Order: sequence, then C-alpha cells, then structure tokens
Amino acid sequence: MQAKSTNFKLLLAGVSLFVTLICWSLSAPLNSHQDERYHIGSVWCAKNNDELCKRLGTNKFNNEIAIIKADLCVPPNIEETYKRILIQQSENSCRYEFSLNDSLDGFDANPNSYFEMDGSIGVWIYPGHTPSFYFKFMNQFVSENAAGSVVVMRIINALIFCVLLITVLIIANNKVFTSALIAISLTIIPHGLFLIAGINTSGWAYTGSALNWPFLFILLNSRSRNHFKTFIALLGWITTITLVLTSRFDAIVYVFFSNVLLIGLKIFGSKIFSRLLITISSVTTLVIFLILRTQISELHGLFAPTTSHSNQISDLIVVFGNAIKIAVATPLRLLGLQPPGWLFDSVPKLVLLIGLLLAFVVISQIFEATNIAQRKFLFLGLGFYFFILLSQTYVRRDWTTPFYLVRTSWTGDNFHPRYFLPIFPFIIGMTAVLSQQTQTLFVQPRFKNLMITFLTLSHTLTLYKIGSIFRENPSWYWRNFPLGIEAIFVIGSLTFYFFLYLVFYTSKQVET
Repeated sequence: MQAKSTNFKLLLAGVSLFVTLICWSLSAPLNSHQDERYHIGSVWCAKNNDELCKRLGTNKFNNEIAIIKADLCVPPNIEETYKRILIQQSENSCRYEFSLNDSLDGFDANPNSYFEMDGSIGVWIYPGHTPSFYFKFMNQFVSENAAGSVVVMRIINALIFCVLLITVLIIANNKVFTSALIAISLTIIPHGLFLIAGINTSGWAYTGSALNWPFLFILLNSRSRNHFKTFIALLGWITTITLVLTSRFDAIVYVFFSNVLLIGLKIFGSKIFSRLLITISSVTTLVIFLILRTQISELHGLFAPTTSHSNQISDLIVVFGNAIKIAVATPLRLLGLQPPGWLFDSVPKLVLLIGLLLAFVVISQIFEATNIAQRKFLFLGLGFYFFILLSQTYVRRDWTTPFYLVRTSWTGDNFHPRYFLPIFPFIIGMTAVLSQQTQTLFVQPRFKNLMITFLTLSHTLTLYKIGSIFRENPSWYWRNFPLGIEAIFVIGSLTFYFFLYLVFYTSKQVET
C-alpha cells in the first residue's frame, strides 16, 4: 500500500516537473539557446526535402548554407544583444521589410546564413558535427508554424527527461533514489533545465548521461526476484545510451567512462581502484578510442588540433594553466556564473551564491575522509574530468587566451559549461552512493527544507530572467497564445516547488 502511495507521489512529481519545463520552453525566445538557428536548420534539412530546405553551398567557414521554409525572422531595429532573436513573421515586424536584403542571385558565390524573406530564412549547417538521428527524429514535428514546431520539440525533450527521471526514482532503492536526487539537484539549475527545455543536442546529452548511471547501477545490483524492475532498468539504460549516442560525440566518452567504472566496481569491487587495474583499463580505453577514431570519421576532430601550435615548454605551461582555470571555472559557470543562453547578460548573482551554498552543504555532508573507496572514486572521476579539459585546451588553444591575462576573466573563453555538464551528475551521484551518510542526511527535515527552499528560490530567479526578453518586448511573444509571460512564470515557479516537495518528502522503503 505504501509503495503505491510512493509511486503516486512520484508520478505527480513528474507531472509537476513536466509543467515546469513547458513553462521554460515558452519562456525562452527562439534562438536564445546556443546554436539554436543551426539546430533549426539541421532539423528542417534532415530529410533532404527540397520544399522545406534548399541548400545553397558553403560559406568561408566551410558551413553549409541553406534556405528553409519557416515563418520566422529577426525583428527590425533591435539592440545588439538581441541581434540573433527570431520571432514569428507578421505585418511590419521583420528586419527584411525595413532594409535591403540579399538577393538569391549570386548566393553560390557568397552564401550566408542571415538571409531572410517572406516565408523563409537562411540557416547554417555543419555536416557531421553531431549524429544525424536526433535531427531526423525532430523533423517529424516540423509544421507550417515554425515557432510552434520548435516549442513542440522543446516539450518533447522535456517529456523524455521527466519520464526517465520518474522511472528511475520509482524503481530505485533508497540509496540510489537519494543519490540520483542529489546529483540532479546540484546540476539542473540553471543550465540543466535550460538545455532540457530546448532543442540543443546537449539536452539529450545531459538527460542521457545524468540518468544512465542510476539505471545501470540498479541493473547491476538488482536481485533475481525483481524481474520487472530489472527489465525496466535495462530498458532505461538502453534508452539513455541511445540518447547519448544520438546527441553529442563528447557525451559518448563520458558515458563510456561511467559504464566501465560501474561495471568494474561490480566485478572487482574496491579492487577496481588498484593501480594495476587502473593502468590496464586506461590503456585499453585509449586503444579502443584510437581504433574507433580511425573508423568513425566524426570522431576525427574530437582530440585533433584545429591549427598547428608550438609545443615548447612555455606553451605547454599555458595549456596546463588554462586547463586548471577552466576546471575551476566550469562548476562556477554551471551554478550560475555564466548565463545559459547567449541573449542573457547574466543570471542574478544570488543564483550562483545559492548554488555554491547547496554544493558546499551537500558535499561536506556526503564526503567521508575515512572512506577509502569514495576517495579513490573521486580521484578517478575528477582526474578524468581534468584529463578531458586538458585535452581540449591542448587541441583547441584558440578557444581561450593565456590564463594569466586579466581580460580572460572567468568566462572569457569558448569552453561553454554545457560541454562538460553531463559528467557531473555521475561524479556527484556515485560519491553519494559510496557515502554512508547519504540516507541519514535525507531523513533530516532541516536538510530537506533547506534544499527545497533554496532550490525553489534559485529556480524562480532564473525562470524570471529567462522570460525577461518577452517582458521587455511583448510583441515578440508567441502569437495567439492564451497565457502571458507572467502567468507562465507563476505556473512554472509553483509547479517546480511542488516537484521538489513531492520528491524530497517521498519515503523509499523497497530495496532493489
């Protein structure tokens, strides 16, 4: 009877979170997500339909340019901050109606992605940049109402996340439940929610990576009598793996690492942390990657320098210093130091302060200095994280300036935190799993109330910021939509609170 009540609460929590994410989908204007115009173009051109997508050649950056059939445009006379914004076309609302526009004549000689005309816009596509399945899947939801199509795609992605999250929470035992909840709570605001409620492939990368490890952990540790839960865990693991394989190539590396480590823990126990096994597994992983890199063309550029660089000692010191700086900056950016989209100057500093406070409280409580297995796991996990950053600062040196220059600041480079977000839920979640204090922490009302209060406040501040463009420019809001941006804000804020209250005050008693 208690299990049914628990499952009902979790299902209700899933519905609340889904409504919250719908509000996020409606609060972010078109092309406010990074590279959304690229993703829109890739979706519209996914099936080589000449009626939807007319390819025009490549530009000087070797990006393929196309004209897609979409009733979108850039509004006229907008500020520099909003130059990328896309709105639904209406009378006297588009930039192309007030200025000379490029003619399609001569486009083969000088194609660009800024072309606009009645019923069509220019887009850029970078073939092989990401797996094509994601775009073909989203192409199913393309309609004559382009803005509505993008919102539907955002909502589909939100639904996928909610279904997978609530599924893993329902089948999880107490320890996995609390650990997964900690991992999600510390990584979802602001960037996680923004990506999930968008059409950037990083949304699937985060969803798949953040929820893959608990499904696999349940699968590896399930008892023979729990056949149904084992089947659900297997199905969830396959689904999350599929999301990762069809989203971003870098996320594949993250999930491969987490899966190998979890399977190794199951087979060898704490011996997996021995120097011999670490050496053997590291060499084996490197060999496998090098083999795959020769067979899969899309992986060629993952660890390949984009330009030739000097490898003198002084240059390598700069690379190492850049890696250290980005290693420290990335968690700060993920907690709110860097805005989630490129149309938002910043999120309120209080969001960052709350994130740092919660991270400090949780990590200080679940970290055990005498827990050797936990310490060794953290050494491996954080070492892997730093290796990824070091490899990227080495091969993409033009993405950042030397770390010692003041002008680089803490966000003065092109290493967006969404690239590294997917690895954090695994590191945080498994640290909680290996701790003896995790379940004790969750039975304390003071801790639950702290998490609910501060996560609600942080979410409310962020959601208000995401919808600020529509408040400043009401004419850009979704045409003929019955609810205004203020109503969306109130609904999203309340439903997120309900979600937090339901999941934090759900008691898990059934062991997997």
